[in-house]
Amino acid sequence: VVVVVVIGHEVPVSTECLNVDNVFVYDGGMRIVIWQGMSVGNKLKSKFVNLMQHFMESRQGRPTREIIQQGIDDETDFFTCIKQDWFDVSKHAPESPLRV
Repeated sequence: VVVVVVIGHEVPVSTECLNVDNVFVYDGGMRIVIWQGMSVGNKLKSKFVNLMQHFMESRQGRPTREIIQQGIDDETDFFTCIKQDWFDVSKHAPESPLRV
């Protein structure tokens, strides 16, 4: 299980690493979930959709995939994937040392 904050950087699987300015990828092998913070721009979202496509192609398109937008979609499934309780990331909004 890996959560990616920026292409090429991994962060611990923890809600402490989530913030509204980044996109995070849960890679569960045959299940890929992208969580997009509410302040993420379209350029960064697009990079992660491309990353997800790369994961899909490397696994012959078999994994299930899901994109969750903070504040719009039900986020509980993402938090379940990373084995953390849901909380309002926008109120926590930590500064990530790996922000771009």
